[in-house]
Amino acid sequence: MVEFLRDLPKTKQPPARSKYDWEAIARALKREPGEWAVVARDVPRSHAAQIRAGAKRAFRPAEHYLCTTVGPAGPRADLYMAYIGSPGARLVAEKRHPRKRDEDE
Repeated sequence: MVEFLRDLPKTKQPPARSKYDWEAIARALKREPGEWAVVARDVPRSHAAQIRAGAKRAFRPAEHYLCTTVGPAGPRADLYMAYIGSPGARLVAEKRHPRKRDEDE
């Protein structure tokens, strides 16, 4: 038996896909090891915690990525990330951390 989505009650429909292409973001970060990038603007701060915990498949192993949120206090912020899974990338990323840059200015 086939059930078409249009025939299912709203409560049974699958959740909407993320508006972010996490796989594409991970690929882009891997092309520039150690470099920080703003990967999403005005997102829930919980995205960073999910990435650090390995909950987002695109960023596994989670130890290969650094992430932080930057923005005013509150539940939403910009999400910054760097890929550190290659030799020397962690050192480069730590020197260029976005919060450190703000302190230097």
